[in-house]
Amino acid sequence: MCESKICFCCGKSNVKITKHHIFPRCFAKHVPDECYLGKNIIFLCKHCHFNYERKAIHFKKLIAEELNIIFDESSSVPFQIVSLSNTFIKYGMDIPIIPKIKILKKIRKHIGHRISMEELSLIVEESKNRISSGEKIMKKKIESGEIEEFILEWKNHFMSIMKPRFIPKDWVL
Repeated sequence: MCESKICFCCGKSNVKITKHHIFPRCFAKHVPDECYLGKNIIFLCKHCHFNYERKAIHFKKLIAEELNIIFDESSSVPFQIVSLSNTFIKYGMDIPIIPKIKILKKIRKHIGHRISMEELSLIVEESKNRISSGEKIMKKKIESGEIEEFILEWKNHFMSIMKPRFIPKDWVL
C-alpha cells in the first residue's frame, strides 16, 4: 500500500498512486550492503510512472553501451512475473481461488497463453541462471568504485526528467 495519496510529480490525488524506485531495482539488488541508497522510493501516478520508465529504459541502454554491455531487457521476464510464478509453484494448492485466478491472469497476460506448471518452473529456473544486464553493469560499477556516483546519477536523471514539484519537504532523496 502506498504511503502517499498524491503523485510527487504532477500532484494528482484522485488516481492510483504507485511506488517508483529512483535507483532501479535491477541495479539496487546488486549493491553491497555497506552502500547507502538513501530514500529510493517516490510516489507517482501511473501516467508519470509510465512516462519515466520509458526514459529510464533508454538511459539504461546508454549506460550499458558506455560499458560495452549488451542491454538485454527483451528476453528477461519481469521480476513480478518470476515472483508470481515462484509463489504459485510453492503455494498454489493453498492459495484461495480468487487470488489464484488473479495470479494466473497476470502471468498469462505477460506470457500470452495459458501456462503449465512445467513452464512456471522453467521461468523461475531461467531467472536464477541468467546474469542480467543490471548485474553486469553493477559488477563494473563496483569494480571501478563508482557505486555512489552511479546512484546519484540516477537520482539526478529522475529529477531532471520528471521535475517533481510535490515532494514533501521532509522527503530527502
